[in-house]
This record gives sequence, C-alpha cells and structure tokens, in this order.
Amino acid sequence: MKTWRCLLCFVCVLLAGTAAAGNFSIVGSATGSPDKLTLKATLQVAPEDAGKPGAVYAVATLPGMAFFKQASGTWSLWSGGDFPAYFKGTLGSHAVDLVAGLDSTQLPGIAFYVGYGLDQADMLANGKYSRIAIQVQSVTLEGVWQMVSSTGLFFGQPPDYIAFDATDTMVGVDAAGCSFAATYVVSGNVITVTIVANDANAQCGAEEEPGTVHRLEYVLDQSGLSLKAADGSTALYRKIVVP
Repeated sequence: MKTWRCLLCFVCVLLAGTAAAGNFSIVGSATGSPDKLTLKATLQVAPEDAGKPGAVYAVATLPGMAFFKQASGTWSLWSGGDFPAYFKGTLGSHAVDLVAGLDSTQLPGIAFYVGYGLDQADMLANGKYSRIAIQVQSVTLEGVWQMVSSTGLFFGQPPDYIAFDATDTMVGVDAAGCSFAATYVVSGNVITVTIVANDANAQCGAEEEPGTVHRLEYVLDQSGLSLKAADGSTALYRKIVVP
C-alpha cells in the first residue's frame, strides 16, 4: 500500500507539471508530427551521482495510469511493486528513446517523463525527473514552397517553386518559367503527387508521350518538404512565410 501511495504521489506531481530541482539535466527532442511523433531525451546525471550504481526510468502517464518503459523496449502498465527501470547500471550520460512514430492524437492527455536515481526512492525524494515536452511545430502543407537543394534530375528538372491548395491541386514552376499542374493525396505525412504529361504539362526540354504518368512522393516533417525519386534523386523545399 505504501508503494502504491508513493506512485500516486509521483503521478500527481507529474500531472501537475512541477519542475524537477537539481543540478542534473534532462533534454527532450520531439520530431515528426503529432500523428507520427518521435520523442527522445538525453539525461546527464548530477556530478555527485556520476559513476554510482543506479537506475534510469522512462514513464508515460495517461489519466489514472502510469506506464514504464523497460530495458527490453516494451511499455508495461504499473500495477504495484518496484518501478520497472529503463536502465540499471553505472549512472552518467544516457540517451532515452521514448517513442517513434506514435500517433499521439489518439492518446489525449498523454505525458512523458524521464528520471533517475540511486533507486526509485532517491528519484522521488529528490525530484530527479522532468517532463519531456511533446509539442511539435505544426507545419501546414498548403502554401508556397521554395526548393533549397537538390541532387539528380528526376524525370526533368525539379521545380524551383511548388504550391499546394487546400483541395487536391499542386502547381510547380521552375526557373525557366515552365509550369505544370498535378493532383495530390495525403496519407499521414506522405504526399503523393500525380503528374500527367500533356500539352499543358510539358516539361521544358522533355518530350513525352501524352498520358505518361509520373508519381512522386513528398515527405512533410519539421525539416521541410522533401522529395526522393526512385533513382535516389532528392530535393528539399522550405515553406515561404508571408509576413
């Protein structure tokens, strides 16, 4: 019963968002999008704890529940007893992989924490834990994007500018003024663009049979909008922000 009360107090403190105190550091890194979240943390223990035996804990909380990530990489619902440890051994600097590709939109109220201690009592008594922010900047697809780098030629010169509307149309324009229209569909953070060769979509310097279809896949993440062709060619676009 004492351990259960201890966990309840721990979870209550976590849900309250109380900042941990101490001269250790826990730095989180959130990438991707809310529906494909990758979350990592780097822990540097306090100098007085470095080199001592102890444990690192990775915790995810949902209303009324706490899950601990184990050394095997699996998450388990805590139901009593000692907290499962993410790592046991000599304390120092530790990389903690929390989740990869998680659809956090399906888990309202989820929060992640990383902590450490000589044991769990030390962690709780001395506040050696911190919440890991999971907010990722939301980058919308709609708007104008400018190419900032590219390798290869794809099926023709990749456009210098591309624009997506809010429905299913994309327009591309290259430096020579050649333009084309395409349609697109979105699945997660992958945008599949379909270009049909015709008089209106003729690529500069390229001769193709009318009706020839090209499909390109763009990936949208916090680094920008990236394109990779089957032959390994790549291009990276940044969104133009209008003041």
